[in-house]
Amino acid sequence: MSLKNYLFIIFISFTYCATAQNIDSLKKELNGLTIDTNKVKIYNDIAQAYTRSNLDSAEKYLKKAFLIEEKLNYKSELQQSWYVYASIDILRNKPKEAIKKYNLALNIAEQLNDKSWISVIANDLGVTFGQQGRLTEAIDQFQRVLTVSQEIKDTLGISYALTNIGSVHLELKNEKKAYEYLELSGILGLQSNNSYVHTLSYSNLGAVAAFKKDTLKALEYEEKALDIALMNDDKHSLYVAYQNIGHYSLTLNNIKAAKNNFDASFEIAKNIGDSTFLASAFLNFADLHLKEKGYEKAIENAKKALDISLKINGKGGYLSDIRKKLSKGYAGLGDFKKAYQYLEEYRILNDTLVSKDNRELIANMETLYKTNEKEKENEILKMQNDKILKQQNIITAISIFLFLSILGMILFGYKIYKNRKKNIQLLEQKVAERTESLKTVNASLERFNYVASHDLKEPLRSIVSSTQLLERNLVIDEKNQQFMRFIKRDAKRLYELVNAMVLVAKTKQIEFNLVNVDLNIAVYKVAKNLQDLLEEKNASVEFEHLPTIKADATTIQLVFRQLIQNAIIFNETSSPFVRITVIEQENQWEISFTDNGIGIDKEFHEKIFEAFKRLHHYDKYSGTGIGLFLAKDILEMQNGNIEIIQNGGWHFNNFYN
Repeated sequence: MSLKNYLFIIFISFTYCATAQNIDSLKKELNGLTIDTNKVKIYNDIAQAYTRSNLDSAEKYLKKAFLIEEKLNYKSELQQSWYVYASIDILRNKPKEAIKKYNLALNIAEQLNDKSWISVIANDLGVTFGQQGRLTEAIDQFQRVLTVSQEIKDTLGISYALTNIGSVHLELKNEKKAYEYLELSGILGLQSNNSYVHTLSYSNLGAVAAFKKDTLKALEYEEKALDIALMNDDKHSLYVAYQNIGHYSLTLNNIKAAKNNFDASFEIAKNIGDSTFLASAFLNFADLHLKEKGYEKAIENAKKALDISLKINGKGGYLSDIRKKLSKGYAGLGDFKKAYQYLEEYRILNDTLVSKDNRELIANMETLYKTNEKEKENEILKMQNDKILKQQNIITAISIFLFLSILGMILFGYKIYKNRKKNIQLLEQKVAERTESLKTVNASLERFNYVASHDLKEPLRSIVSSTQLLERNLVIDEKNQQFMRFIKRDAKRLYELVNAMVLVAKTKQIEFNLVNVDLNIAVYKVAKNLQDLLEEKNASVEFEHLPTIKADATTIQLVFRQLIQNAIIFNETSSPFVRITVIEQENQWEISFTDNGIGIDKEFHEKIFEAFKRLHHYDKYSGTGIGLFLAKDILEMQNGNIEIIQNGGWHFNNFYN
């Protein structure tokens, strides 16, 4: 497979991805638009779609797009207009004009730092350079596509860039390098979920196998590409797969299989109305008939391909290959005059690498060679000996340089190794010290838990019991009974505060078990536990479909319970409600709680998260002032965050989806 054919396939793949739209549906969409900025995008899409069938219509819609873009200085669409215009020039065989327009589009994409468009435009600019034999400029563009596509993680662009770089190396006869790029494209592409990348990957691996003369392996890869294209109903990839399978079958002399696959590709070309594919399909039939020595049919199909190519491209497209096949056909019929005529036309069209300047250079080299032949044999031998001696000196110098470089690298590497080993030892020591410190803290927390749970609670229980005994055994007037109630209330409150302190200490010791937690189930469980409170307050909890997050199931339910309970308790309406919503961000979820409660003044937005911080008297709203502190602590220990929404309520985030 030649570079020119291979690059042509890649070019069609990129443009086809962008143009496989129905023109009628685009026009229908256009009729409903009134804003110019919306119209210009549709104009460009219609123009790009028309490049597959009617270049005059494509140019007509491009002019409409240009009028709006120049008036509004609408650069984001102007880059696409110049890109489509360049594609039209390519199809009309005006590569020089196309290169100018590609550069205009590329300059705009660079100004906008639109890396997706930079990748697409640079690829097709490289394709154009390659088709003109300007291989150094072509590979420069393809390397740029590779770099940009890797930055934006565009597997399609990476696959195309690797394929095209491999094709350039193939043209330069660097077959080993070419195989490496094509195989790398195939291997990387198979890791993608993009059907274009998958089919291209298998086609690349098939091409490598074909280059290595393993046609059966090539056929196996291309059949895999066909299976994926069939599954995804990818018409473009189906056409390419059928065509390639046909050619591999032809190489294996399986004429029937070749004909069946060429027929299938021809039907696809007709159905999608792609004139370029139709021309290629007729050219496939010409190959088939040449193989069968059906020269008249080969000439007939080649001329059909010629008519279509002239209609669409003006001069280019498949014309050089068509001339070659016409030459073979007429030679088979014995009409050597026409065969020679078409062969000369083929040579002229195909002569891109050997330009006029190159021909002059070759002629000068031939003259010099003839002159040198007249020199004496001993002078030639002397020059050869001098050359060998010079090469030996260079090799010696390079060997010394390499030896010194390797020695320096070894010494430098050893120094790095020693420093790294020392740093690792210091780090291990710090980790050990930190671990011991944490053990000490945990032991202190455990002692505190014991004291709080037993030593502090025991006197409180005694106070409550003694107060109850006094109430039963003494006759106490109303005023002293009120004092008794104050004692019991304060003792109860102190008991709750002790429990809260214990809970805080236990939270610090929790080893979180991060699992997938369905928040819908978590909210349901919390609402069920708070059912009595909800019924008592005539309250409701509303929530949309919540995600599954990575969190500790027990503590995340505790957070939800605290926020829902606060929203109901700190509420003076007849029907309190809590609404839970969620927003998916780049790599996390933002979960928001809103309610119709009393709210929190802005000056307390930070203080409310402090331990034992209360904004209301205990007689009005019960509680220990520890709930929001615990909620914040729990979330932060799970890489989360919580804050008050400006207009009331809460939201927390940083749970990875």
